Amino acid sequence: MRGNWKSCVCFAVFVCVYGFIVSACSVPATTQAEPVLAPAPAPVPQVENTPTPQVERAPVSEVENTPTPQVERAPTVPVDDTLTPTPVAPNESAVNDAEQFGLQEGMLYAEAREVLIEQGWEPHTQGAEPNLNDATVSELFDLGYEEIKDCSGTGVGPCRFEFMNDAGELLVVSTAKMGASSNQDRVIWSWFIEELIDATQEESSS
Repeated sequence: MRGNWKSCVCFAVFVCVYGFIVSACSVPATTQAEPVLAPAPAPVPQVENTPTPQVERAPVSEVENTPTPQVERAPTVPVDDTLTPTPVAPNESAVNDAEQFGLQEGMLYAEAREVLIEQGWEPHTQGAEPNLNDATVSELFDLGYEEIKDCSGTGVGPCRFEFMNDAGELLVVSTAKMGASSNQDRVIWSWFIEELIDATQEESSS
């Protein structure tokens, strides 16, 4: 009995091993791998088409064509060749410069008076009377300056002296008082020819 039992067990083990080998041989050598599915693409968000706002254009103003004013031209005056203008000779004696009178600004009036008298200028004592109510005028008149006419009490206290020559020209000399100097030390400030004097008019006015 023990020998049969061992034979049965060996036979059963053989059958199992054989069945396993047969089943293993029936399985194909290579198995096909299942295809890997790619993930579905993410949906693309749709962008809404926003309409572009339209900019309103300002209306173009029409420029009015303003007519250009026409300038009237002056009529041309015909030139008469027969008329020849007479040249006027300049009055050289009326030129106001230092070379003519020998005066200089800042020159003492006492010296300038002598220069003018040597040149033929004489103190003008006719016409307006000197303003002897003014203290400065009265003092200068007493000093022998009979050509004094008037003085101003402001600023440098200018005084007006007048001379006349044989041609009837009136020379006005203005003096100034510098600082605390006396009237005897007055200096030349300015000079000019004022007008032409007719001797007959002076006689009638006097």
